[in-house]
Amino acid sequence: MCVLSVLFVQGQNKKYDVGGYLHYNQSVVMEKQWQVHNQFHNRINTAWYIDTTVTAVVELRNRFFYGDIAQQQPDVTDMLDAPVGYMDLSMAYGDGNSWVASSIIDRMYLDYTYKKMQFILGRQRINWGRNIAWNPHDVFNTASYFDVDYVEKSGSDALRMVYYTNETAHAEWAVKMNADSSVTAGALYKWNTHGYDVQCVAGVFEDDELFAGIGWEGYVHSFSVRGEMNMFYPHSYVRDTTPTVLLGLGTDYMTSSGIFLQAECLYNQYADVHNLESLLMQNPSVLVGGGTSGTVQQVKSISFDVFSAFVSAKYSINPLCTVGLSGMYFMESQGFFLNPSVSYSLAENFEISCIGQYFNFTVFNAREDYSIAYGLLSWSF
Repeated sequence: MCVLSVLFVQGQNKKYDVGGYLHYNQSVVMEKQWQVHNQFHNRINTAWYIDTTVTAVVELRNRFFYGDIAQQQPDVTDMLDAPVGYMDLSMAYGDGNSWVASSIIDRMYLDYTYKKMQFILGRQRINWGRNIAWNPHDVFNTASYFDVDYVEKSGSDALRMVYYTNETAHAEWAVKMNADSSVTAGALYKWNTHGYDVQCVAGVFEDDELFAGIGWEGYVHSFSVRGEMNMFYPHSYVRDTTPTVLLGLGTDYMTSSGIFLQAECLYNQYADVHNLESLLMQNPSVLVGGGTSGTVQQVKSISFDVFSAFVSAKYSINPLCTVGLSGMYFMESQGFFLNPSVSYSLAENFEISCIGQYFNFTVFNAREDYSIAYGLLSWSF
């Protein structure tokens, strides 16, 4: 009823925008003891255009879980209630046995434009990365490729300033406060040369380290190519400590038959297979596939292995149906990940999707595998 009332107001006043969606997501974790998780996921996006230069945005994410998740993961309520930024804008509650609910404001910012300058203050998404699966330049907010039900991705409590020097170049400055009061601050300059978009980044990461990197994106014949490299230096020993390097390279190509192909590789000097072991110990259905964790992922932990590779193919059978298959290979753990998917539009703004995730790794000196199947119904408004 509240949503309908707001939509009515939207139609009467063009200064407001309201939208969102309602998802139902059922997942089955196929281990020795199968688990069935159910989730209703509602998102409400609002924007208030105060005048031609000022916009206020608030976006709310509401989720209701029931099934095995509360029994198998007794601390899931605390995980969902954990602050994801300096401002504590999340809450979670449940009966401790069969259901859990959570709400979080993951976007809340004021956007002000003055001539060639733009100022954004509040919880926002800062996208500096160029790649699809892994983004070494996303020092402010990273995301997991395995989370199937959070396309918006998490935000940061930050102040960001953008100066547009011309149509193809701009400079950005941003400073973010974390939940533990540590600060990440950085600058980016992006320009176009010889048909390539090039960007340089530098700053301080969570008080402890300096970072500097370069990224690029362009075309070689019909292939889109891109890359991003970032180096992290311990703050107190910059002169005599070897930096930690993250380097990601990617390409994509559309075939004449309409198949969209993507490929990426990542070198992560910080990665350790023990990170994977500790992750899987906590329950793969929650942290790997379910996206319920309140833990904020760091950019240096975006991969399990030092060397990782990613490939993907998507094809639209017709305007209503799209199929896809993606995969990853992790060299150190000799592991791989498979991700088939199919989506079908049942009606305008109403879609059904089926997604599979299969993980196979060598952890704890043994071969382990995890399978998760998802069924999603989505209605957008």
